[in-house]
Amino acid sequence: MVKLENTLMIIFMLFTIGFSTFFGSLGISSSANDTNTTNMTTESNIAKLASSPSVTAVADPTPSTTGTSPSVSISVNSQVNLGNVIADGSEYSYPSATQVNASASEITYIWDSNNDKLNLYVKASGDLTRSSDNIPLSNLKYNGFSNSKTSFTTDYVKIESWTFSPSWVFLLRYNWTASGNVSGNYYLTVPTGVSPGTYKTTVYYLAMIQQQ
Repeated sequence: MVKLENTLMIIFMLFTIGFSTFFGSLGISSSANDTNTTNMTTESNIAKLASSPSVTAVADPTPSTTGTSPSVSISVNSQVNLGNVIADGSEYSYPSATQVNASASEITYIWDSNNDKLNLYVKASGDLTRSSDNIPLSNLKYNGFSNSKTSFTTDYVKIESWTFSPSWVFLLRYNWTASGNVSGNYYLTVPTGVSPGTYKTTVYYLAMIQQQ
């Protein structure tokens, strides 16, 4: 049986959104003290998860490998200032806001075929919330991967896939590698009349090796 340790990695970032103007009127601020700067930051540490049900929900994708000694890494360059926005129902765009880099490797005997893929998934924790108020998660969208503009959901969605290729051979074994990088664009529609404050949600990027 193939050990599944090190076959997936997950990284998460926090989206926060604040409003400088409310009630849908462009250029009219409800209060001089209502200005909030919006920031999107990446957590300082990358959480590396094994294939344990304690950290992976039943509905989440699961890793599987053809080879041995699997390894996966992922990084997200996501230090972005989303600025001040107006709650007037407009859609705000943030092109190339996130750079995602993923790579993986595994080893097989040279006579074994390998159709594994390095797959990249994304999901969000839920609505952008502030106390009892919220902005529907469907108002936060993304594209720039292999998909058209799509609303975030609370279930993982596969957004990119890379094929493994042999990088070297030694003692009748192939070392297979796969890697890729993509830029994510984000879009947020702020409903008219949303209460002032800072709203938050968490976005997760998951990279894993999977047999096809």
